[in-house]
Amino acid sequence: MILKKGLQFKMMAGILGTALLVLGVLLGVSAFQTRGMALQDGKLLVNAASREGANAIKAELEVALDGARTLAGAFAELRSQGSPDRGALLALLKGVLASNPYFVGVWTCWEPGALDGRDGDFANREGHDATGRFAPYWYRADGVLHLEPLKDYDVPGAGDYYQISLRSGKESVLEPYPYQVGGKDVLMTSLVAPIVVGGRVLGGAGVDVTLDRVGELAQKIKVLDRGTATLFSNGGVLAFSPHRDLVGKKLAEVGQGKIQDLDGILRR
Repeated sequence: MILKKGLQFKMMAGILGTALLVLGVLLGVSAFQTRGMALQDGKLLVNAASREGANAIKAELEVALDGARTLAGAFAELRSQGSPDRGALLALLKGVLASNPYFVGVWTCWEPGALDGRDGDFANREGHDATGRFAPYWYRADGVLHLEPLKDYDVPGAGDYYQISLRSGKESVLEPYPYQVGGKDVLMTSLVAPIVVGGRVLGGAGVDVTLDRVGELAQKIKVLDRGTATLFSNGGVLAFSPHRDLVGKKLAEVGQGKIQDLDGILRR
């Protein structure tokens, strides 16, 4: 009887050991599959949050681009009918800025003599520089609207906000760049539409949006409760980052470890 019980115990122990081994393997496979499913679910959540945030930012920028298109179209139509009144155009620009609180500035710039042939009559007048070209810039600072002439519009590089659309004849969205607004350096992007009359590009109209505004939208992107978003421009410039000191820098300038590849994290 003792021998029989001993044999039964050994058999049971062997069966139990095999069952535990199989169970361990099954649990291991299950845990691996669960982890894989969790990673996949995480990726789906990240993609969904990214798309939602990107659509919100895109919608905001499209409003600005629509504003530039509307101004360019209106100016082209007025110019095609003759020589527009500069005061009326200044009022139109100001009205667009006043009705869009998220725009930091609106502007237009015309080639020499292209508006009315009277640049010499307007040298150094309000909203004009020494050339008299029609290049006014309405901007918002501390909740107040101000008018001054554009800066560096004919300088290569610094004047790309105007020169790119002028040369290409196409709409453009500028890489983030610094510009002085009310005496302060502001990181912004410009959305620009060319002014085309009779097949010729006579100038451009633009709307400026600060990276602070873009950052406000990016901050609303919540990834897996604790995750944060980092926003890059097409040219690899950081338009928003939780690390504020990195905004405006190119990826090549960013130190290792500050920004991590999210897909890489999920694969670990």
